[in-house]
Amino acid sequence: MIGAIPLNNGEYKEFWEEVVENDYEILSYILIENNSIITKRKNGLFLNKKYPDQEGIYPEDIYSKSNHHKIHSIKRLSDGEIFTVDDIVQIGIDKNRKINIVSISSNDNRFFINGMCIKSYNINKAKQLLFKTEDGVDIYKEDNYYYIQTEEGPRFLYPWKVMKINHHRDEIKPSIKSIKRFSTKEKAEEWIIMNKPCLSLNNIFTMCDLDDIDMRRLKSIVKNKLK
Repeated sequence: MIGAIPLNNGEYKEFWEEVVENDYEILSYILIENNSIITKRKNGLFLNKKYPDQEGIYPEDIYSKSNHHKIHSIKRLSDGEIFTVDDIVQIGIDKNRKINIVSISSNDNRFFINGMCIKSYNINKAKQLLFKTEDGVDIYKEDNYYYIQTEEGPRFLYPWKVMKINHHRDEIKPSIKSIKRFSTKEKAEEWIIMNKPCLSLNNIFTMCDLDDIDMRRLKSIVKNKLK
């Protein structure tokens, strides 16, 4: 091609400039004065969060060069992980580090969380703790577990049956008191054996050699339960 100058390996090295590919995409900024959030829209421009259905209007330079705005959330492009101020992250073996500030290096375009470069440190979103099971095990988001419904009625189709929750299914609200949750099927089955009302007093009297005093005590306990 006329005018083209072929370059050999290493030729004109002094004119070469290293191209640094960003491993991030800034998703939102926060205005320091009043904590209002400005989010990136599908058209690549930004707009205040209070207008969720509108396209962006303002370019990123307005906020990146402003002393009145800070980065509020950012995406790591290598794996799509999103980090937001106040998120809890895991850094190495430290599972409960709160994100206070997200910043960008002006020299090499790397981004930092609490002053630590995400390429140099093992930083990941910490799993969200949902609840503690009846057998004392912490259950985090995406964990599987087992549960028992202790009420009968049309709302509960399988009372006193051990059911499994897979992490991809809808979560059962922890506020439902008749639901008992367990880390394993065996723990759930053991709890049923120890807690399901299934023996009458006659069953107990037949199996156990009780004196009159113990029999009267048991009858009194049952009467109080039936009130």
